Amino acid sequence: MRGDNRRREKGQGLLEYALIILLVAAVTGLALAVSGVSLRDVYERIVNALSGKTSPASCSVSAAQLANWQGLEGNWRGGIQAAVDGFQVCQLCAGMLGGYSGSDYVLDLSGVQVENVLPANNGFGMAFRAESGKNGMSGYMFEIEQQNKTKPPVVSFTKWVNGVRVNPSLGEVELPMGYDWTTAPRIQIDVRGDTFTAYLDGKPILTVKDATYKEGGVGIATKNGTTLKFKDLTAREPSCQSGQGEVPPVPASTPTPTAAQVKTLPSKPVETLPPGKQKP
Repeated sequence: MRGDNRRREKGQGLLEYALIILLVAAVTGLALAVSGVSLRDVYERIVNALSGKTSPASCSVSAAQLANWQGLEGNWRGGIQAAVDGFQVCQLCAGMLGGYSGSDYVLDLSGVQVENVLPANNGFGMAFRAESGKNGMSGYMFEIEQQNKTKPPVVSFTKWVNGVRVNPSLGEVELPMGYDWTTAPRIQIDVRGDTFTAYLDGKPILTVKDATYKEGGVGIATKNGTTLKFKDLTAREPSCQSGQGEVPPVPASTPTPTAAQVKTLPSKPVETLPPGKQKP
């Protein structure tokens, strides 16, 4: 009888442990589901990690995930701050996404909101394959700017050495006068080897080639006439599937640049100054 009681108590104990494990699993699964993560994803990440494979989720990073901005050295006067729904950049401010560096990647800047606080010298840039040194940034930048309301906006790829923008630019194009670059355009930069292609709202707008810098980090900078808000900045490997789905259509009220509308500007000197820095 005593042996039977012990076996019965042991069986009850095992059953209680099993119920506790099931309860913990259920609560964990519910928490993951609420946060948008499936148990299958977690299982695949564990298996991939044990087998030495790269998980699909690890081929991309975003500013929202890292939440780590580092001030860019040089003539910029501030960094990038977290906002209620994304990030904000003050006038003549810049930051690099801390902890990230790569060679080939696709950058995706979403939820852009630009405020022109001055009547001139408006614009911002996306740095890539860039490093911040004590004298400033060395790397590349995709820039979009509008000197004043009487001139059309211009997009360009530029190269920087120790905080100095090299002239002429690697390439630039003039956008239509009616193109609204200040309200939620989606900007993507495809960086592969020596070829860089910029997209505005899913449409290719400018391609250039240069092989000076092989790898580096990414960042955002503003000119001294502009403050900027954006929702997120994502960097993913070219082979990695985008988690943001298809590029949203351009609003009907916003004219989209076409091959006929966009013209390549002739090479001309570009000020070897950081965005917004004034001549003495």
